[in-house]
Amino acid sequence: MLRYVVAGLLVLNLLFLGWTRGWFGDAWPPPGYDQREPERVAAQIHPERIVALNAAAAKAATTATTANPARVPDSPASPASPASPASPASPASPASLPAPTAAAADTQCLEAGPFSESQVVTVSRALGSGGVDTNAVTVVPVNAPTWMVFAGRFASKDARRTRQLAWQRQNVPATELLEAPPALAPGLVFSRHMSRDEANRALNVLSQRYNAVATVARVVQTPNGVPAGALLRAANADAVQAKRLREFKLPAPGQFVSCVTR
Repeated sequence: MLRYVVAGLLVLNLLFLGWTRGWFGDAWPPPGYDQREPERVAAQIHPERIVALNAAAAKAATTATTANPARVPDSPASPASPASPASPASPASPASLPAPTAAAADTQCLEAGPFSESQVVTVSRALGSGGVDTNAVTVVPVNAPTWMVFAGRFASKDARRTRQLAWQRQNVPATELLEAPPALAPGLVFSRHMSRDEANRALNVLSQRYNAVATVARVVQTPNGVPAGALLRAANADAVQAKRLREFKLPAPGQFVSCVTR
């Protein structure tokens, strides 16, 4: 009985070996038969369309596909297949072309001020704390005369301090101390401006909002010996920087606006 079992196992092993080696041909194909040659080559679909590209051509094809995903460009080296006849070449659509030059040129010049020396320091620190790239903002001294929304001259520094504290309790915007010249000091400066018209507009807004200031404040020009101030300028602000600067709430009067040619 044992001899029959051994003989049966031997026959089964021989049959299995023959099957895996392909002895039985197409009648009993071995495992992975369709993955062997020449069957795998015969199973290819349009192998003539496959073209090897160098690094530059591959990058160009990827860029074109990304810019216009609805159409995958054919390789220039691949022949036209009978199923899809070649069509006349058409010029590239302007929307599919990269525009690095336009993006690079999309910058703005913004400036704020003029500010006093202490205000420049305060505003610069606030910009840095607010996430603005201060390396892109430069301090530009103002050489021409400026105009100030001004209150004074007060009888003494104590009188000026008393008036300043009273205005602070009424939420009047912070003021800058003016210590020179004697004709104006001690005085208080609400804001500085590059033109008389700008200063008059600022005075009107201030007077309408705060009655206590209306009868005291006036517009004066910076006299000789008084620093005219300085501008904070971002000469090449991109779209993100420009939006952030325009919306930034400065700790001193004024805001970032388009640069003015003077």
